[in-house]
Amino acid sequence: MLPFLFKLDEVKILMFPPSDTGLEKAFVVQVHIVTSNGNPSVHTLATYYDAQEEVTDLILIIVGAHIRAPLHTPVKVEFDAPDYTLYAETREWKAGKSIKLAWGEDPVTMAEDKWTFTFRTKPAYDGRE
Repeated sequence: MLPFLFKLDEVKILMFPPSDTGLEKAFVVQVHIVTSNGNPSVHTLATYYDAQEEVTDLILIIVGAHIRAPLHTPVKVEFDAPDYTLYAETREWKAGKSIKLAWGEDPVTMAEDKWTFTFRTKPAYDGRE
């Protein structure tokens, strides 16, 4: 079980401690998950509910991997699942430059980019051809 789940239209500030990244310092990044149209349908909400753990796990893996071995930015990635597609992209995190955090006595590294994940459902399949 994951320690938390991402909700739709939620912004989280995630801290990855050195033990999770293998880096010398803790690392902080902003993550936002949205729907493709901003006003989710019942189908979108039900599909997200079913996929919420998988989506959360995927986000943590992607962002964690990017922290350990950064991709060229801006990053644009698409993940295709049977019932949905998750689009990931980075943008400059201007606000992150002004935030100062510490992990105990040690300063925390702030990400240069923030992540936006867009959740888009596929049309419902009822089994009829």
